[in-house]
Order: sequence, then C-alpha cells, then structure tokens
Amino acid sequence: MAMLPMSGGITRGDICGAETMSGFKTRPFPEIYGEGGIFLADEMDRANPKVLPILNAALANSSWTNPMTGESIARSTNFVFVACMNTLGTGADRQYAAAERLDGATRDRVAAARVTIDYDRALESRLFDAILAA
Repeated sequence: MAMLPMSGGITRGDICGAETMSGFKTRPFPEIYGEGGIFLADEMDRANPKVLPILNAALANSSWTNPMTGESIARSTNFVFVACMNTLGTGADRQYAAAERLDGATRDRVAAARVTIDYDRALESRLFDAILAA
C-alpha cells in the first residue's frame, strides 16, 4: 500500500518517478499498478489538475505507459485505487474553500460515496484517561 497526499504542488514526478541529481527516483504508483496493492490518492480534490490526466490514463485502461520512463505496464488484477476527498469532486464550497472541481473524466474513473465512520466516545474517554494516569 502507498499513499500520496495530493496538493496543488504535486507533479507528474510524484506519481511516475523523476530524474534527480543522483539518478532516477522511483515512486510507488507504477509498481503498485503493475504488481498489485492499494494506492491511496489522499485529498484528490486538492490535486494539481494538470497531473490528473496521468492517473486518468492508468485508471481507464488495462495498461499504462509511464510518461517519465516510456515503460508500458499492464494493470494488475490486484490493483486498487482509492481516492479520498471532501467534496466528491464538485469543487469548493463554504466548508472546503481550497477544493478543486474535478473534471468529468476524473470523476468517471472513481466510484464516489460518502462514508461516515463513528466511534465509541466512551472508549475514547477511558483510553484518554488511562494515558493521562500513566
């Protein structure tokens, strides 16, 4: 599993790998895409819209050509892409002012759902008290 925090400053090198002063620096996405695993694009609705077509191409097809290396990679049947976002790609609102509106091609490649996760507040309180007492 790998997680990539998405932001306006993300580049295609953050997804595909990049040439550096010490040689090529690999990134997890190409490996997970080809070998299987979970790739989490966290806060995807804050990503630089110029890099999303790279993910779109990989998600829409059974193979993907890494634009940084030219390598063609077959998508593993065990590859899972998860995109977390606050707005479901609909863009900024009063609560999420920095969110980007995702284009239709990007939203088409992910199944959107709102998930509410609740937790046991009494257990949280007991654990907190136990930590303070220790």
